[in-house]
Amino acid sequence: METDMIGGSGGQPAPAKEVLVRWAQSASYMPLMYASTSPVDTTDVATGQKVDYDQQTVDLCRESVARHERLAPYIWDQVRHTLRTGDPIVRPLFFDYPQDKASYTISDEWLLGPAVLAAPNLTASASRDIHLPPGTWYDVNRGRTIKGPVTLASYATPLTVTPAFVNLRAKGAREALSALR
Repeated sequence: METDMIGGSGGQPAPAKEVLVRWAQSASYMPLMYASTSPVDTTDVATGQKVDYDQQTVDLCRESVARHERLAPYIWDQVRHTLRTGDPIVRPLFFDYPQDKASYTISDEWLLGPAVLAAPNLTASASRDIHLPPGTWYDVNRGRTIKGPVTLASYATPLTVTPAFVNLRAKGAREALSALR
């Protein structure tokens, strides 16, 4: 599983700032991260006009790329695990938590291997609800430990925040924490 190219296909208009940033943030929690639209020196193919994304857009996209780069050793461990077991690298919550009935209806959160739960904001809302399955989770953004199962209602997601959590008891947790702190 992966997102399409960040920015979509080259034949489409350049995405709005928030769409481009959220796309990059989401892709940073996938095995592959690649883009068709850069926040720097982009021309909108639909209009032929240069797109001037602001410095915040550039910085947040770079931050997403840097996060993915820091996660690369953890992701590589997941690739090796997948080759041995056939387990997917990116999976729905219920894959690892089949007894957690709430996880069966969640389509906008996923696990990157067993240790990382990604819950990026994929809407224009300033907050979102986040479900954490059973376990002890470390909130990467807020630096706190949370006992699941629990649903975090109205978790604040300004454009600068990409919600992610590390299952402290999962294989690879130490490596994931090191990459995400």
